[in-house]
Amino acid sequence: MRKRSEFFKDVFYEKWQTPISRGQNVPLWGVLQTLTHVHFFFTIDSKKNCHVMTIDRIWPYRVIEEGYASCIDKYFRESTRQKKKIKRRSTGIFRTWKLWGASFVKEIDEGFALSNYKMVHDENQFSYLVVAQDEKIEFISTKPTWEVFHNTNAKKVMQNYLKKY
Repeated sequence: MRKRSEFFKDVFYEKWQTPISRGQNVPLWGVLQTLTHVHFFFTIDSKKNCHVMTIDRIWPYRVIEEGYASCIDKYFRESTRQKKKIKRRSTGIFRTWKLWGASFVKEIDEGFALSNYKMVHDENQFSYLVVAQDEKIEFISTKPTWEVFHNTNAKKVMQNYLKKY
C-alpha cells in the first residue's frame, strides 16, 4: 500500500518484498556490470548465504554511500505529529522499497525517455530502492531477478560470476 511522504506531497513509497527485505545487517559486497546485466551481491546477517539481484544493463541505477544519502532519506522522514500518532514496533529496518515521484525518476525522465517520448511524464513510473548496510541503491528497471546461493560466501559467488561473464 502506497504511503505519501510527509514532507514531499508528490512522493509516495511502499514496501517491496524481496529476499533481503527484513535483514538486520545487509552489506553490499560488490557490483558487477557485464555487457548485458548488472549484478548486486548481498549477504544477510551472516556470511553463509549470498543473494544476487540482477537487472538489465540498459536500466539506470545509482549507488549512494550512506553519508550522502540524505537525497533519499528525506522522503521517509516523519513529522513530529506523525511520530506521536504512530506507535513504533521493534520489527527492525525494512530494506527494499518502491518510490513514486522521487527525484531520480524525474532527472532520468527529463528527455521523456521513460515516458515513451510523450510530452507528459508517466505518473506510474517508479524506482526501486535497496537500503544496504552502508549504501543505498536506487534503480529504474523491470522487476529484477534474485538468486540465492546457500552456504557460499559473496566472494566465491562474485568469482564465479566473473568466470561466467
